[in-house]
Amino acid sequence: MLEHFLSIYKFTNNKRYLDAAYDTAEVLIGDAYVHQKLRRWHTSWNRHEPETSDAYIGLYQGSAGCAASLLVLNQVIISLMF
Repeated sequence: MLEHFLSIYKFTNNKRYLDAAYDTAEVLIGDAYVHQKLRRWHTSWNRHEPETSDAYIGLYQGSAGCAASLLVLNQVIISLMF
């Protein structure tokens, strides 16, 4: 959702979508698990074992995707500064 809000913001230049991106980033960062200075996001995809969760590393369904979305937000923030 973070990259969706950023894309719509870039397309419309409507600050409402940038605010939604900030809110989404706060939730994303808040949902992260930090261990030994590393941040990862745990998900539970197996509905038969809901108590089991894994920290997937992939771009589509994992920590790499979460981190990449935050980097896109960072680029938008930097572009607003200049």
